[in-house]
Amino acid sequence: MKNFFEFFGFLSAAGMSAVLIFLFIGKKEGLKNSDKDLQVSGYNIAADSDMPAEPRAIAMRPSKGSKTSVKKERAVQETASEQSASEKLKYLYDDAEFIATTSKQWKSAVKDASEEYNIKPQVLLAHVLVQSYTGSYSKSQLRRDAVQHAGERVKPVSAAVKTYPFGWSMQKVMQQYDLLRYFPEEMPTASASVRMTPEKKTSIKGETKAAKPAAKSSAPQVSAVEDGFRAMVAKDNGFSSWAGLQRLADPDTKTAAQKRVKTLMMASRIK
Repeated sequence: MKNFFEFFGFLSAAGMSAVLIFLFIGKKEGLKNSDKDLQVSGYNIAADSDMPAEPRAIAMRPSKGSKTSVKKERAVQETASEQSASEKLKYLYDDAEFIATTSKQWKSAVKDASEEYNIKPQVLLAHVLVQSYTGSYSKSQLRRDAVQHAGERVKPVSAAVKTYPFGWSMQKVMQQYDLLRYFPEEMPTASASVRMTPEKKTSIKGETKAAKPAAKSSAPQVSAVEDGFRAMVAKDNGFSSWAGLQRLADPDTKTAAQKRVKTLMMASRIK
């Protein structure tokens, strides 16, 4: 029995020793692994610090080809907008109500701008009508356009409209709807010439009437006796009156008739 307890004590001591040895070995291995991890991380940090810095990204500038494509796109868009505006303007020429309403609405502002910047008012009004029909138009845009076309009053209408967009349409609207009638103060010369025409005709008629009595007064006076002799001689020669004889008879008959009238007149004076 004593031997059994000694043997059990020996086994217990051996087991405790084995456990202690195992724990010691495991702790040692863990320390080694942690040292390796520290060395690896330190190496990685050193390697990262030795690597050169990454270059910054360079912003890409548009190439010449891209600029050209942008210009082409803009040109295409402008052409498309002009075509759509031209299509709209086809209906403007028959839209008399829009032209009358818009002209009355804008004529005061157009008159002021045309006087301030020396522009033909009918041309500026035509520009307002075209721009208002194809899109929105404001008084600030009117002033901007008036500044751009300042001094064009001295130009003919055909030359002035060429400086505006859709100049052909502007000229057609001006001619078709007589936009100058909204600015009667621009037509003093035409009205004066119309008033002068009847006065000239009246003066000519007056001169003609005054000339007729002068012609009558210059004719020789004929007495009643001589007038009777003339009528008698005319009838003797086959004419109804002395005037008819003078107009239709031959020269010899006229001479003979005058001699006979003179003879009769002398005979009447002798008696």
